[in-house]
Amino acid sequence: FAKKRQFTETDFLQKNNELFGYKKFDYLYLEDSMTDKERIIKTTNLVERFFTEQ
Repeated sequence: FAKKRQFTETDFLQKNNELFGYKKFDYLYLEDSMTDKERIIKTTNLVERFFTEQ
């Protein structure tokens, strides 16, 4: 998992963001220890940011 996460956070995101010319994509990591409310808030914030940037 750690290698896949590192690849996604670095190479994958970098290449996809370069295609769009700006930081459009981000990595969403939800920990098992988070409460449902924390996961929902984190997910909602990232989704809203995705649709409001540029």
